[in-house]
This record gives sequence, structure tokens and C-alpha cells, in this order.
Amino acid sequence: MSSSKIDYYAFTIPEDSSFSSRGEPTIEYVISKFLAVTGKRSEWNMDRPTWSLESGGKNYAVRLRHDATDVALSFGSKNEHIYVELAGRACDAYESVDALVPLVTSTAERASRIDVATDFETSVTPEEFSDCRNKLKWKHRPVYPSDSGTTCYVGSRSSERMARVYRYNPPHPRSHLLRIETEYKGKAAKSVAYVVGVHSPSVLAARTNAIFSWSHPLWAELGEVGTPIKYKGYRPTNAATVLWLYGDVAKAVRKGIAGGYLEWDEWVAHIFRKEDRDAPE
Repeated sequence: MSSSKIDYYAFTIPEDSSFSSRGEPTIEYVISKFLAVTGKRSEWNMDRPTWSLESGGKNYAVRLRHDATDVALSFGSKNEHIYVELAGRACDAYESVDALVPLVTSTAERASRIDVATDFETSVTPEEFSDCRNKLKWKHRPVYPSDSGTTCYVGSRSSERMARVYRYNPPHPRSHLLRIETEYKGKAAKSVAYVVGVHSPSVLAARTNAIFSWSHPLWAELGEVGTPIKYKGYRPTNAATVLWLYGDVAKAVRKGIAGGYLEWDEWVAHIFRKEDRDAPE
């Protein structure tokens, strides 16, 4: 048994250059900017008293955290934007009211990180699963055991794409689950965010994990075969085209094949036919 979901999402709300030069913005102003982008939902009270104040760390002067949803807003210092973070609990809160996918798709142009998690109820260890990968491309797989559990990293933390395979030790309530989690950052995160609205969670997981070529039998339980999400060609200017190709075009092709008036092999051959490729635009 497996299940997939978006488990982390971060994006920025841009400001003009005066944002960092006119003094630290007020908390009320930052909250209002966040609600202007995301909408003030009736399920949660997001007035000032419901936000806790934290240190912003080395990159920001201040971080606000919403008590009910765990959404975090970081701002101040030299940054000319508001950094919005939805970690696991916040993603679950927005997903519970069908607001997570609309939020991701509406802010995809400014996405900075997105994690997709897949949980398997199994006794397979992180080491066993992560050992079944494309070792030519992903040679190193450091293992970090701790008192709370074990995590294997595939890919560099500084790269735009990496994976974590981990499980907690008992008596943690999730110790019966093995989690495979992909982390996409920068341009790669934007590319994933652009297609969130046209994929089910399991297809999204299959596509974000495709670059690792997992070959463990457990991965077949996901029931999806995904193609890697290419990201260097994605830009805000062609996002609509990408959504169209994965949305209306894909639906039309499936309908044609199911109806018997379109042959997949012939259609693909037509797309890549030399005379078509060389035809003037």
C-alpha cells in the first residue's frame, strides 16, 4: 500500500526595491500581502493575533508562523520579497480544503522549492530501497542513522534535484512507513509546480522520481511509470503551452486511442517525422 502527496512548498511574494530600504515592513503589512496572494479562507482565522513571532535566521530578520496551519512567512533584512513556506502540516491543512493545488499552480512562476513524498507500509529499510537506483548517475548514497531513524540521501543537498529515503524508529507513529521524498529547488521547482494541476499525486511522484530510476520491487506498487520532468526549457512565457500539452492534448490523445481512431505509434511517428521537423515555421 502506498500514498503520495506534496509535503513541502515554498514560494516568494515579490516586492519593489523600496521594500528593504524603507525600514522593516510591519507584520500587518506582510500578512495582508500573503492574504492578497492566497486569499483569506473562512476555515482559518489569519488575523495578527493568530501568528507567532520567530527569528528569521541568517537570511531574514523575522519569521511569522500561523498557529492553526503552520504556514511560515519570512521577511526583512536585505531581501526584497516575502518568503512563504508550507511544510508538511501546512500542506496537509491546505490540501484538506482543496486549496493546495490551486495555490501551487497560481504561484508556480515564483516557486522556490517543492517536495513530493511517497509512503509505503513495509519493512524495507532505506538502505535496501535506495541501493536500487541508477548508480551510474547517482553514485553516492550517504546514510545518516540517528536515534530517531535512518535517512539515505541520493543527490547533493546543493543541487536542484535530490531524494531522501527514510523511516523513523519505533515508537514514532510513522515507524511502519518507508518514505521516498524528492526535493526540487530553483528552476526545477518551478517546472514541477507548473504541472501539479494536471497530474494526480501518484503520477507527480512517478515523474519527480523518474530521474533516480528506482528498481526495487516496492516501487512498482505505485502503479505509475513516469517520465522525468525537464526544466531548463520551462519559462513563465510557455507555462500555458506546457499545461495545454499535458492537459487538453493528453486528454484528446487518450480519447482518440480509446475510440480506436488514433494509433499511438503512428501519431508519435508523425510528430517526429523528418519533413515535419524541417518544415519552416
